[in-house]
Amino acid sequence: MLVGRSQLNENLQGDFSILQQISARRRENRFLKVGLIFCLVLSAMPYLTGFQPETIRAKRLIVGQIDFAKGELVTLSIATDEKSLDLVIKDATNKPVYRFLYPLSGRGFWVYGADGKPTVFLYSGLYGGSLGLRNRDGSAAIEIGAEEFGGGIVVFGEKSKPAVRMKATLNGGAIGVLNKDGNPVAGIMAVEKGGQIEVANNDGKSVVAIGVIREGGWIGVANNDGKLVWATP
Repeated sequence: MLVGRSQLNENLQGDFSILQQISARRRENRFLKVGLIFCLVLSAMPYLTGFQPETIRAKRLIVGQIDFAKGELVTLSIATDEKSLDLVIKDATNKPVYRFLYPLSGRGFWVYGADGKPTVFLYSGLYGGSLGLRNRDGSAAIEIGAEEFGGGIVVFGEKSKPAVRMKATLNGGAIGVLNKDGNPVAGIMAVEKGGQIEVANNDGKSVVAIGVIREGGWIGVANNDGKLVWATP
C-alpha cells in the first residue's frame, strides 16, 4: 500500500510539473505574439504617418511605374509600354523622351524630340550596330549600319524613300542613286575585273553600261525595255 501511494504521489507531481510547463509556454507564446504585433505596428508607423525614407535598399523591386517629382510636379516617369513591352521614359508633359526596345525585338533605344517625335535610334541588328536619324516630322533621313560585307549608308528623300545608297560589297564598294519613286537610275560599283558604271531609266532598267571585261573596256547601250541594241566589240 505504501508503495502504491508513493507511486501515485510521483505521478501527480509529474502531471503537475507538465501542467506548469504548458502554462509557462502559453505565457511565452502570448508574450511573443504581443511583441510581434508591436514590432509590426512600429515598422508600419512611418508609412501610416506619411514618413518618406531617404534610402530604400532591396535585392528586387517590382513596380508598374516610377515617377520623379519636384514637389507636386512630376518631372519624369519610367514605365513599360503595355503593347510593345518597351521601357519608355516620359517628360512632365507625358511625351516620350527615350524608348528602350524590349529584348525580344532587338537591343536598342530611341531618342525623341521636344514634340514627342523620334529623332535618333541606335540598334543592334543581324550584322552589328545601326544608327538612324529622322527629320523633324519623324520621317527617315539617314541610316548607317553594319551589313554582310562591311558598312552601308542610306540617304532618304521625300516620303522616306531611299535616294542614295552606299555599301561595301564582296568585290569592293558600290554607290547607287535612286529617283523619287525609289527606282535605281545610276550606279558605280567595283566588279571582279575592275569598275563598272550603269545608267538606268525611271523604270529601273539599265540602258547604258560601261565596264571592264576580260578583253578590256566594254560599253553597252540598251533600249527602254532593257534589250541590248549596241555594244563595243
